Amino acid sequence: MANTSTQAGTPAGSGPDLEKIPVEQVLSTLSVKPEQGLSAAEVQQRAARYGPNAIVEKEMSLGEQILGYFTGS
Repeated sequence: MANTSTQAGTPAGSGPDLEKIPVEQVLSTLSVKPEQGLSAAEVQQRAARYGPNAIVEKEMSLGEQILGYFTGS
């Protein structure tokens, strides 16, 4: 079965793990100029392509909660 999940920090699809590469390379990969930011049109395009800019919290199972209680994590 194919792995269809995406890495955290990367837009949908393949590419480098943006959390592990230098900032300059991240900016280049995402075609972003920090002094300019994104235009409103570019924001809409990226939101349509990649989805909302939101972090989805993973709900912990009961077993993970119990283990976390005893391990302090």
